Amino acid sequence: MPAVARASDDDEYEMARGMVDAAQYPEAAARFARMLDPAASPCAKTAGPSAEGCRLTDAAVIQRARGLFAVALHAVNKPNESKDQFKQLLRENPTFSPSPALYPPKVIVLFTEAKKEIEVELTAATILLQKKKAADDEARKKYEAWQEDMERLAASETVITSRSRWVAAIPFGVGQFQNDDIGLGVLFMSIQGLAATGGIVTAAIHASDTACATTPEKVECGELQPTEYEFRTNDKLMTLKIVNIVSFSVLCAAAIVGIIEAETSFDAEVKTVRKRKLPPRPPKPAPPTIGLSGVPDAPDAMGLGLTLSF
Repeated sequence: MPAVARASDDDEYEMARGMVDAAQYPEAAARFARMLDPAASPCAKTAGPSAEGCRLTDAAVIQRARGLFAVALHAVNKPNESKDQFKQLLRENPTFSPSPALYPPKVIVLFTEAKKEIEVELTAATILLQKKKAADDEARKKYEAWQEDMERLAASETVITSRSRWVAAIPFGVGQFQNDDIGLGVLFMSIQGLAATGGIVTAAIHASDTACATTPEKVECGELQPTEYEFRTNDKLMTLKIVNIVSFSVLCAAAIVGIIEAETSFDAEVKTVRKRKLPPRPPKPAPPTIGLSGVPDAPDAMGLGLTLSF
């Protein structure tokens, strides 16, 4: 058995609206009742109105249909049912206001009474909606702050470097370099290096000159006779000896001071932060928003509707 074709929401609404314009209020009321019946079958996306009527599913069309349904109900002397439609319309769209150009004065009076009767309910619903929106905003801010903290933590890592006291006891600035004190490391390395070099060089020259003065037959001493060489080098040997003693004294003193400084500044573990490159953050989807919009072809000049966008 083939399925019965049903009209789209717009076609169904336009058919009932034409009945209201033609003052066919009983037929219009019956048609709107079918369109707003939760138990009725929904309208299909096909052209043309249905024969038996169908249920509307589009929120904007439903709001328009309720306004005209209230007009039709008032015309067939059902004021309470008319007020019920206005009440439901206000629950769906608290900003609705019937236009005097399209709604009879008596219907507007019914609307005013209906709005007054559920004024407390509408106020409570508005307050609840505002609280929910404030809670959603606060939750979104907390999430965004948490996301930024997570990205900041993920963008770097802490590296722990272990150090040795034995290395800190090595002279020539090694302990300072381990402690990341490059300036002191270079200073101690330079002082101790120069002192060690001076001590070694003066010791070698002193040994060579002494050998020439005492055992010339075993070394190459040049054209001078041993006695003459010894006479000329006595002062030089003394100078070399003094320089050698001073050099090694400076070396030892600098080494001791450097070791003490390195051990005093020693830190067993050092934490450093290393940066990481994160992938670019994807665009954040826009949160759902509730706003006001005009209702196309509304039966009132000031028809507005609530819109939910994602």
